[in-house]
Amino acid sequence: MRLRFRTNVVSTVIVVGSILLFPFVAQGQTVAGTIDSSEGAFWEDIQLLRAKVFVSDSTAKSVLVYDANSLALRTEILLEPYLAHTYDAPFDLAGCEATGTLYVSTHDTAATSASRILMIDAESESVTGTLVDTCCHAFVAIDESRARLYVISLHVYKTVESFDLNTNTSLGTLDIGAIMGDGLMGWAEERSINKATGELAFSNHHYDRFLLVDGPNLTGETVSAANSRGYVPTWNWQENKLYITTIDWSGYFVHDRDTGVSGIANCVNDGTELFFSEAMNRIYSGAEVNHDTTIIDGTTDSCLVHRELGG
Repeated sequence: MRLRFRTNVVSTVIVVGSILLFPFVAQGQTVAGTIDSSEGAFWEDIQLLRAKVFVSDSTAKSVLVYDANSLALRTEILLEPYLAHTYDAPFDLAGCEATGTLYVSTHDTAATSASRILMIDAESESVTGTLVDTCCHAFVAIDESRARLYVISLHVYKTVESFDLNTNTSLGTLDIGAIMGDGLMGWAEERSINKATGELAFSNHHYDRFLLVDGPNLTGETVSAANSRGYVPTWNWQENKLYITTIDWSGYFVHDRDTGVSGIANCVNDGTELFFSEAMNRIYSGAEVNHDTTIIDGTTDSCLVHRELGG
């Protein structure tokens, strides 16, 4: 099960969803209701933008649009006329609240040629153009405070391409594969972008090193640290710390960017992804049913809660 957490920058609305399950919408700590997934066959990603919930349906090759308050289906945006290949499908979503633009990364299921990043206007609920043709299937992530969109490819080519959100023009590409070297990289969309510094973080599944990319300047450096081999990284941007779920499940790797000191938060590692709460200054594990969930204090990295779910 893959969970997607999306928060609206101008409200407390949170959208949570997972593949083949019913996404639900919460306001604060109150669940407002579920979105009926009977309209779609296989949902890949969700994005909250301009009080609307956008859902990518890879089977129907479309984006479904729901009202974030009533949760009613508004329309279905068919993408097939705009795709690069007949076997493409929508894969990843990222929304810019300032411009009202939704960026849709398509998935090249053949994994051999370019796929396409499409742009959808949130108000008119229509495709407005193509941003770029890129390799295979790429992630899209937004740093709204710096007006940057990043197109991340980790499949055939390992690159980061930066775009200006106001002009939708490319600002350059960084070959992160050449910097990282060997090893499968992990990335967690906006959770891997440091909102305070604009740094992007990439973990390494095979080796004890991770990659930090200066997003505005498109430069990168690797950091070699014991026990840093793990899954997708998450920033606590308020403390300027990076957290990684370690491969061996022996706790959570923590790197203090200010001091350069790395260590392990000896909390129960459930092997799932981590999420940062700005309001609480805490790191939460994305525990699945019948797994444990852990809460880590952002200041001390001490374990606050260890709770069993589903039993």
